[in-house]
Amino acid sequence: MKTHNFPRDQYGHIQLENATTDPYGHLEWAVGSGDDFHCFDYAIFQHEGESFCVLHSVINSETGSFIMDGRYEVVNLYQDNWEGEVLQIASDMVGEALDWLCEGGGKPIHHTIKGWNQDPYYFVRAVARGIWRHGIESEEIASMSRQQRWFRFGSIRLNRAIKRLCPTVNLPVSYRPFKQSLCF
Repeated sequence: MKTHNFPRDQYGHIQLENATTDPYGHLEWAVGSGDDFHCFDYAIFQHEGESFCVLHSVINSETGSFIMDGRYEVVNLYQDNWEGEVLQIASDMVGEALDWLCEGGGKPIHHTIKGWNQDPYYFVRAVARGIWRHGIESEEIASMSRQQRWFRFGSIRLNRAIKRLCPTVNLPVSYRPFKQSLCF
């Protein structure tokens, strides 16, 4: 497999039109409170005849007065087990965000479903739907792709379909709304 030298900015982010991510600008997928949260974005793009997926997280802390990059990963979609790798990275990014929230400077930060209108794993399901549209042959995900609520808040069927593609992905297999703290 050939190596790709993408044009990059000073932060190491790929500078191609279809590869641009902006988690803080979009604020579509997030975990945390209104003041302190991780936000996520992804892009699937073509370059020199191959497809790639960029996964990107940003940390925003109003109480700590900072915004900084979390993770930035690029996966070649022409390698073996690319579906599992993309889903695992998305799941790990959410897991890292949840760990960060639980540390919270000694005081846990609570994820607000009401404020974000999503459970913490919405990003993982959105990435699954995005890569399904790009080549995963899964009848279960295809049949659920029109049910936006299932992607936003989860469903047992959808989470199980994703776990079959990548068994190590950290998704709940039973539906229990996150009304309490995620920190144990």
